Amino acid sequence: MTIHPLIWAIFALQALDALTTIVALKKGGAEANPLMAKIFGAVGVIPGAIAVKPFVAGVVWYYRADMPVWAMAVAVVAYAAIIVNNANVIRRQ
Repeated sequence: MTIHPLIWAIFALQALDALTTIVALKKGGAEANPLMAKIFGAVGVIPGAIAVKPFVAGVVWYYRADMPVWAMAVAVVAYAAIIVNNANVIRRQ
């Protein structure tokens, strides 16, 4: 079974989101996602990112065969927008 390239893009963007989120928060940014803010507040930014990102990647991997291409594309665009926002926060700090 061939894995759609957008699945690999989602995985790469997950890693970039984690990295840019960690840097942005360390530079004084605020987490906009209320669920992630709660997780980060409970366990810390790095442990929270280490726990959540592999979970999300696992869900994507589990459903990869049934995931429509449009849903993959939406995820890629959404994560790209989040990363651009994180980069802007980093740049402004």
